[in-house]
Amino acid sequence: MTEQNEPTAPARQNSVPVAASLLVLVATGLADWFTGYRFNFYIFYFIPIAFASWYAGKISTYAITVASAVSWFLCDLFSNPLHPEFVLSLWNILVTVASFLVLAFALSEFRREYIREQELNAKLIEAMTHIKQLRELLPICANCKKIRNDDGYWEQVETYFQ
Repeated sequence: MTEQNEPTAPARQNSVPVAASLLVLVATGLADWFTGYRFNFYIFYFIPIAFASWYAGKISTYAITVASAVSWFLCDLFSNPLHPEFVLSLWNILVTVASFLVLAFALSEFRREYIREQELNAKLIEAMTHIKQLRELLPICANCKKIRNDDGYWEQVETYFQ
């Protein structure tokens, strides 16, 4: 694990989710372009972003996010015969980029916390196993601090060690 709790993986393992995200992005962009501006494909651009956020690194995720926004904008620009004013187009692309970035950041953080929780659970299970082993060695009552002897009777610590 790196300092930011992101799993370290070889470049080959990281390229598969990026390639898969790009493939889904291209398919989404083509479907968006072929269906035209009246059929809104905006939400389907979340799929490659979510996949990249979960399986790829942060840089790859943000690259897929920007590519998704550019793809959405180009599909909207070339399939819409009634182009809005420049200010509206600029607003649309900024809102799209912002929503895509929020999704990418939220899923990346969720995954980071999920991995952290799994690591903490593993440490907790290890500690619980260790405590169980210690209890089997010398059973001590937490309330009265007496020790159970081999016959199953509770006796004072001083008496037990004499």
